[in-house]
Amino acid sequence: MIVFQNDDVLNICEKLLDIKKPDFHSMNKVISHMLKSVLLPTTITQHYTTTNYLLQEIKRNLLLDPTYKLLNIKSVPQVSQKSKSFTCDTWDGITKRLSQMVLSNSNESLVDWNIKPGSDRANRSFAQQVILRGKGVSLGGIESLFYSGKTYTYADGHYLDGIEKTATCIQYCGDVVTLGF
Repeated sequence: MIVFQNDDVLNICEKLLDIKKPDFHSMNKVISHMLKSVLLPTTITQHYTTTNYLLQEIKRNLLLDPTYKLLNIKSVPQVSQKSKSFTCDTWDGITKRLSQMVLSNSNESLVDWNIKPGSDRANRSFAQQVILRGKGVSLGGIESLFYSGKTYTYADGHYLDGIEKTATCIQYCGDVVTLGF
């Protein structure tokens, strides 16, 4: 089960996509973009080039304990349709931003850059899958940006939704859902 928190998706719509009054359609587009990034096949892994069907990889790499089946997705960049042609992200900037989003368990507009690896507030992941898609993609050094758990990396040279560079992390961790009763 992949968990999406409504407040986070609403925040992405309002702050990053500049949608004044987000509706379910807008929120579902954000969720579908993240799911596409995780579920579409990739062609490059760390050691060889082949087609990977990531749903099988998620099952093998991330669902380590059958009693805990909650996964969380973080994706960058989240840009509005009218801003796509003005983005000039670098792979270094995107992957560092994604790494900090995972570490602080936040979305792109609420990244807490003060949280450091090993701190009490740091999100601890058992395992994560990082997927890079777009122009000039390379997997070199990605694992060193993710501080806890095993990191599996995949890449594909195709653009996703017309965005030149995207990075997504799907993770298996204990901090996915906080229930308040």
